[in-house]
Amino acid sequence: DRPPAQMSLNHFAIDLDGGDVILRDRGSRDGTIVNGVAIGNLAAHDTAVLRKGENEVIAGKPGSPYRFTVVVT
Repeated sequence: DRPPAQMSLNHFAIDLDGGDVILRDRGSRDGTIVNGVAIGNLAAHDTAVLRKGENEVIAGKPGSPYRFTVVVT
């Protein structure tokens, strides 16, 4: 990513928490958007539970080109 950067090298992580699959923003400057909900940065939470099936993940602000589909089975 080039300035103004949207995604950091250590932007987010996907982990297991009990029986849930979670996505954790790892302190990124612009946060992460999971299924339309902002996490990290100035948001109320830094984690989101991923639902079964497809999940949309945007690293950075809404206009960021770094978009991922994470599938939980």
